[in-house]
Amino acid sequence: KLLLNDFLQSSITLHICFFLQKLNNMKKNILLLSGIFILQLANAQVEKGSIFTGGSIGSSNSSGEGNSGEKSSGFSWNFSPQIGKAIAQHKVIGVQLIAGGNANENTNTSGNTQKNTGNQFGAGVFYRQYFPIYKKWMFYGQTNANLNFTNSSSTLQSIKYQQAKGVSGALTASLGITYQVSKKLWLEAGLSDLIGITYSHQKSENLSPAGAITSSFKTNTVTANFNLNSSNNFAIGFRWIIPAKG
Repeated sequence: KLLLNDFLQSSITLHICFFLQKLNNMKKNILLLSGIFILQLANAQVEKGSIFTGGSIGSSNSSGEGNSGEKSSGFSWNFSPQIGKAIAQHKVIGVQLIAGGNANENTNTSGNTQKNTGNQFGAGVFYRQYFPIYKKWMFYGQTNANLNFTNSSSTLQSIKYQQAKGVSGALTASLGITYQVSKKLWLEAGLSDLIGITYSHQKSENLSPAGAITSSFKTNTVTANFNLNSSNNFAIGFRWIIPAKG
């Protein structure tokens, strides 16, 4: 009977020690998870009321030569300064200005060169949503509603033979990634205008070699696009996000 009592007491003591050890491990895990949660709260955030400023700039180059000796080259650029305000954590609305241009040149086998140039200027509104990834890194998605004014011209052997002016409205969406360099400075890279729908109205004029208008015509178009060509829509930029006071 004494041996049985000793055995029971030892067994109860072992179970109590095992339970206390498990409880201690649970506390450690809870503290670890709490620490990770607190660390995540200390990571990059865009708080409600923060002022959002900055802009993006992008460009692309292209060139090629055909089997028969014809050559082509192109260049485009865009610049878009923005200012906005965080209406909630990681959610920003604002306004932006838009500027851009392009130039393309084609030379045939006879040596005749045709050049097309164009510029656009406009303004719009945007909504941006940030998605935290890890520490100072975040993804973002942005939708834009823009109104643009355009002008373009075409020349052949340096003689202008056509010119055009137009206006367009567009709804577009962009994706990117951003990194918080300091408390206020953020750097980002993304693909602009990945998807969109555009309505445009344009008036074109054909010109004589002397520059007189020989004829004109108007066009109205609606286009939808899904563009993954990163060489054309890749852009880098910065954001200066001033945290809300209080």
